[in-house]
Amino acid sequence: YEQTPLSEIHSWSGVPNEQALFSALLNYRHSKVEAITEENQVLNLGLEIIGDYERTNYPLVLSIDDYGDDFGMTAQMDGDINPER
Repeated sequence: YEQTPLSEIHSWSGVPNEQALFSALLNYRHSKVEAITEENQVLNLGLEIIGDYERTNYPLVLSIDDYGDDFGMTAQMDGDINPER
């Protein structure tokens, strides 16, 4: 079912469209840390990244990056959620 659109799965679930199908997301990513040098840069589009950030539509997201010999973790939480919860 990995190629099935989420909207179709949502309709099968019986959950109303106005209500989110998921309230939390766990994202486990296999990542690799590499320094970009001129030798390993594949494509230069003439763009410079000034900054970036992740964003989501889910109230709670936990992303775990597996770097092979280390892990990183990012948590994003809606400000309306009580931390004690």
